[in-house]
Amino acid sequence: MKTCFNKPKIMKLKAIFSAIIVSGLFLTSCDEDLFDVKESFTFEHEFVVLTEDAQYADQAIVNLAEQETLIADYGSKIKDIEIVHVKYWFKNHNGSNAQQIDQAMLQVATPAGADVQTIAQVENINLAANVNNPQMLQLNDQARQKLEDLILAQPHTFMLKFAASFSEVPADFTVVFEFKANMTANPIK
Repeated sequence: MKTCFNKPKIMKLKAIFSAIIVSGLFLTSCDEDLFDVKESFTFEHEFVVLTEDAQYADQAIVNLAEQETLIADYGSKIKDIEIVHVKYWFKNHNGSNAQQIDQAMLQVATPAGADVQTIAQVENINLAANVNNPQMLQLNDQARQKLEDLILAQPHTFMLKFAASFSEVPADFTVVFEFKANMTANPIK
């Protein structure tokens, strides 16, 4: 008995079957990212400096889930945090126009104060010239990554430390740090 196969039909079926398998693999690998939500947000932290000493240091625990709605809303569904930049400026400066910060440092640590990393350092900054005048900080990549990791992990909490030395005392001002970040979350995760 002679069987007759239609070769073009079989080849067409093989091509369709291969296309289905390949598209299935593609959709499976992209599926998770299909529902990603990408948002930008900013958050600020202020240190109020009022000291008679030429050296100053302070620290604060920051819980972003309490401060930022996006972090509270997405919580464990957050896949990635990227710190885009950090700006600083001064306000409420009560001192001479010549008063300056000789050196200052912004650091990040775990909420318990461990694994301290320097986000940025500045030198010879005139306070009066930078009142309500935001300036970008040059960020240390390792510290930036540490901050991103702490924001990403629940409970989205970290410690900020600020230390400075001054050319004149008393020092009486507020320093504001503004962080801009991008968040990627998957609400169906």
